[in-house]
Amino acid sequence: MNITKAKTEQEVGSSVFSKSHSGYFDADTVIDAYFQGREDGTSDVQRSVIELVKRNLRDATKLIERIEKRLFDLNIEFSNLYLKIAGVYSIDVLAVVTEDDFLRDEFLPVYDLLSELEEEFNSESLTISFSFMPKGEHFNEEEILSDSYLSTQNISQLK
Repeated sequence: MNITKAKTEQEVGSSVFSKSHSGYFDADTVIDAYFQGREDGTSDVQRSVIELVKRNLRDATKLIERIEKRLFDLNIEFSNLYLKIAGVYSIDVLAVVTEDDFLRDEFLPVYDLLSELEEEFNSESLTISFSFMPKGEHFNEEEILSDSYLSTQNISQLK
């Protein structure tokens, strides 16, 4: 109890928490302290979640860069790239390539690479799901954006 009393007086000052003559805090002071502690705890949780999402985005960016390099080696480029934060621990990546590239036989090994890289990057705190889509005549970016994907023009915007 002495630690709490000393900490309270040091951190918030005696103007906020005033003791009664008996040495105890009155009910209003205890209630105020409860709500202040709850607010501080909520802020800590929010900061932790934001930091986790940022770290997961950095990891997703590393995966995207490796996929992009592999596609570049095959002369295939993203025409569009979209990210969706599906949850605190889950990021979906949608890469749009030309229909011709999507249908090339050389594109098939990319799926094997994806499986390996997703296995390497996925962990208890992150699941990355990577999908490809051909950019054909029926491509509609508005439909993709309405499904909560965020558009990125190039990989440097993710950093």
